[in-house]
Amino acid sequence: MVEKFVEYFNNNEYTGEEFLMNVAFEHFIVKKDTFDRVAPEGDKGVKEVLKELAEKGWKSLNEVSLEKDNLEVTLGKGNQLKFAVHDFSSLHDLNNEYMKFLDEVFPILEKQGNMLLAVGYHPNSKGENVQSSTASIEISINYANKLDFRKKIQVAYGLQPLLTAMFDNSPIYEGEVYERFSLREKIYEDFVKNGVNILDRNYEYENYANDLINLATKLGVEASDIDFNNNEINSQITVDNKINLKLVDAIPYPLNMAYVAMVKGLIFDHDNLEALFEFVNALTPECLQQVKKDVLTQSLDAKFGDGSLRDLGKDVIFMANTKLPLDEKKYLKTIDTILYKEVIPKQVTLKQLNK
Repeated sequence: MVEKFVEYFNNNEYTGEEFLMNVAFEHFIVKKDTFDRVAPEGDKGVKEVLKELAEKGWKSLNEVSLEKDNLEVTLGKGNQLKFAVHDFSSLHDLNNEYMKFLDEVFPILEKQGNMLLAVGYHPNSKGENVQSSTASIEISINYANKLDFRKKIQVAYGLQPLLTAMFDNSPIYEGEVYERFSLREKIYEDFVKNGVNILDRNYEYENYANDLINLATKLGVEASDIDFNNNEINSQITVDNKINLKLVDAIPYPLNMAYVAMVKGLIFDHDNLEALFEFVNALTPECLQQVKKDVLTQSLDAKFGDGSLRDLGKDVIFMANTKLPLDEKKYLKTIDTILYKEVIPKQVTLKQLNK
């Protein structure tokens, strides 16, 4: 079975000259006055949104998904509305397509008395399945070979505590204000806790395949039934024909664009990827586990290496800024509020929910 998975990864190595990415933004559709979840059926239901988008030129794939060119709209398990752009490299293209999508969907929601809410955990969710209650941003990136795979997956894994803390946007948990931080870190099971060490210096396709099979066995899933993107096995980093990163909460525009710009400037640039790979490989699993624990109470002030996560955030934003094209650097500006004014997204969202 391991050989089968390795063959799959080998067959999906990217051979193009320019690395491309997929990005998916999830949102909850909620009632404007109460923020309650909107039912899927009915003339004001979530599926009605898809129906009206189909009338605007989107092609219906099934009752929960639409497509148009390299764009896709789908409904998640909790009726999250997910807008995805596939195989692009230009942040301007992503921004323009997202703006056009909002221009299409806002009038539909306004007519229904509903709205989009970009938040990590549904504010009125109580006792529901995690997949129904959470929303995120997913970025999928190509890998060229085993070494490129190892560098990207390890850098993403090493930066995960920083990214989760920077874009923490879950102010309410199970109906109560969540006083701690990085709820996403608290909710999702972590690979190291399951005896998996992604930071192993020889971590490549075979290691990932073995880890996937071992974790599936613990969860009672047959190896032959494994879905490469099975969220029950690991919700934050998965691999299929791309490396899929679901590291941060859903966040509103324009901060969502800033996050994508940050990832592009860090992981898509050879020099930055090499520097971060060297940094991450100097970490120990124990160090990473400690910061994952500390971030729950200290957020970006948690100690990491020789400084804090906030210090690391300032460093990596500088790195990303130096490598992005001149006309794309502007997308990073909204991150200044997080790192220098020390205001994280959940604080802004909580104020908006309390209005």
